[in-house]
Amino acid sequence: MKRSIQLALVVAAAFALGASAASAATIAVNAAAAMNGTNFGLEVNVDATAPAYVRDNTPNAETTYRGSFWLDPDSWSTGGVRASHVIFSGNGQGGVAVLRVYLLQQPNGKRRVRIYCKENSGVFAKSSNITLGAIGAEPPRKIDFEMITGAGTGSCSLTRSGGANPSVNLTNLTNDNWDIRSARLGAIVSVDSVSTGRYFLDEFESFR
Repeated sequence: MKRSIQLALVVAAAFALGASAASAATIAVNAAAAMNGTNFGLEVNVDATAPAYVRDNTPNAETTYRGSFWLDPDSWSTGGVRASHVIFSGNGQGGVAVLRVYLLQQPNGKRRVRIYCKENSGVFAKSSNITLGAIGAEPPRKIDFEMITGAGTGSCSLTRSGGANPSVNLTNLTNDNWDIRSARLGAIVSVDSVSTGRYFLDEFESFR
């Protein structure tokens, strides 16, 4: 069963944290962000540290959760500093993050993605990185991910379309206390002050 994301636009209430609304990252739906033959996509401008994202509230306590989206890192940069932030989050009861996909950049300029999956202990299992492409010339990539819960049999995976080194896997996880009840896509968590520029997201879908 497939679902496309419900475009409930959310800009975090930065003023509640003592900052002005102008200090939030920004998102926009426009033609510049379109990928894979679509007419419109989601542009994320990382011009501040407070998050901005779209949200899907349709997952129903999913113990097997699969999804995909297209990513173009475009001009996003951390200015020669190793830094990262969450661009996808699958959340359980009470909004607890269970599954995360990070976008990161190395000091040498390489931009990469990786996946984190929470175990029953509350600690995230962390994958190795997948490089998006040659420095400054990364094409739009389809990113696929999967989380399956289990008592020592749980797993998570992340796959990038095209080229070498396209997938990473986490296995033998004990994560059967968790399920997914909502999802977020955009600049979500750990947006740092060294990030600048924009990236594009498109064609999100999730399924069991």
